[in-house]
Amino acid sequence: MRACLRDTGRDRVVGQASSSFGSGSAVGGPRSDGDWIALYRDGISRYYGCEFTEIETLNLRTDQRGAPFDLPGCETPRDDEPDAITDTGVLAYVAQKEGRWSVVAFAPGGEQLDTGPPGSITNLRAEGSILRWENAGQPRSAEVEPAP
Repeated sequence: MRACLRDTGRDRVVGQASSSFGSGSAVGGPRSDGDWIALYRDGISRYYGCEFTEIETLNLRTDQRGAPFDLPGCETPRDDEPDAITDTGVLAYVAQKEGRWSVVAFAPGGEQLDTGPPGSITNLRAEGSILRWENAGQPRSAEVEPAP
């Protein structure tokens, strides 16, 4: 997978799939927010199918990478789920599962930041290292730090 920032014109490989007899990986995404993108890499086995998803953020301007997170199974955010990436590379998104909406951030000690009924969580955005959103019209926020 290749990506670039239009104002720099720098185009480079940011992710690559692999395969061998019986296993491999698939690269998905990217989701973007400003200079940052989030990439998804699925670990695949011929015996078990998709075993895990690794999510990693990358700043296309500075090449800074956020800490990767491994998710059991292969549950990545869907394309219709709003997301944001902080200036320290922490990805957050609005998960829409089982009749509830949740703000989920891939940061140490705080995956689920808020929850509410469908449609209640709106306007998710990153401002520096702070995530902001609204739950039923009420402003909410959380400062998230990247994994060491």
